[in-house]
Amino acid sequence: MRRGVGVKSIKRKEKETEAFTTLGNHLQEENIQHVAGLMATFKESLEEFARKHKKDINANPVLRAEVSVRVCGGRGGEAGAGTRASACCAFARQHTHQFTGY
Repeated sequence: MRRGVGVKSIKRKEKETEAFTTLGNHLQEENIQHVAGLMATFKESLEEFARKHKKDINANPVLRAEVSVRVCGGRGGEAGAGTRASACCAFARQHTHQFTGY
């Protein structure tokens, strides 16, 4: 029966720990890149939607409230209130920057 003690065992465990750390870092980086891509796509789609429907959103308070609740999710943004397409787009930009560092 092997006891698993000794220098060789310690070095093997250190190698395993290092391999798992490297793999974990690699997977984390892949996930960050994936989420950043999703957020960029979301931002572009949201900006396009806001540009396309800007007049309707600004003219109809019920629609504006619905867009604000469904898209902004109560995050303090109001559709049509921002200087660009909408305040929701500012929310998307803010969160995209968290992942990409831009």
